[in-house]
Amino acid sequence: MKKFFRTILLVFTIGVLFASGSVMAMTRNNNDGLFDLTLSPQETLHLGFQFINGNVHDRYGNLFIELCELGFTPWGTRLAADFSIVYASDFGSDEEGISLMRTDVFNGGMNVNQNTSGNQGSNVGEAFRPTRAEPSVEVSWSSGPASVTGVNFGLTNTTRGTEHTWINNLSRNQVDNSTWSNVFNSANENDNFRVRVSAEGGSGHVNLRVRTVR
Repeated sequence: MKKFFRTILLVFTIGVLFASGSVMAMTRNNNDGLFDLTLSPQETLHLGFQFINGNVHDRYGNLFIELCELGFTPWGTRLAADFSIVYASDFGSDEEGISLMRTDVFNGGMNVNQNTSGNQGSNVGEAFRPTRAEPSVEVSWSSGPASVTGVNFGLTNTTRGTEHTWINNLSRNQVDNSTWSNVFNSANENDNFRVRVSAEGGSGHVNLRVRTVR
């Protein structure tokens, strides 16, 4: 009789766990902080990209990031759950004015490779940490060879090994809408970030600037 009641109790407990979603091994974990790689190209277009043959392509179908096994980028990160690509050409002028609080993370020149196969990105400067005082990250480029028609900027969370968001094809000297807003998160205030770049049109030595802003 005791064995019978223990069996009934076990069946009841499992039923409650399934109803509450607590049996994580039996259900899909949607809280791992990673992007759902099973989504179709149509399902990701509103995020600015398409999955084609397991790789990230921009909305025009161009290969943007080549993904390796298990969804890793060639530089060892994975796509964050809220990963997206935004397009500098979609935005008009920034009407918010200029922030007076800015700290340079990188301000100088480096060789930037043209994006041809989705794995040409290069790190800009060192890893940095946005703060409560300067929670956003602003990027720009001011000069380079005529063959470079635009620069792609990506933000990587190096603490969690995830790709945050890429800004596609930012124009020379464009500062409007070239900012990742509120990167700082009080729940993960010790997370470090790094910016990656690749070029459009051609390769060359480009002057870049990355800074945290209020």
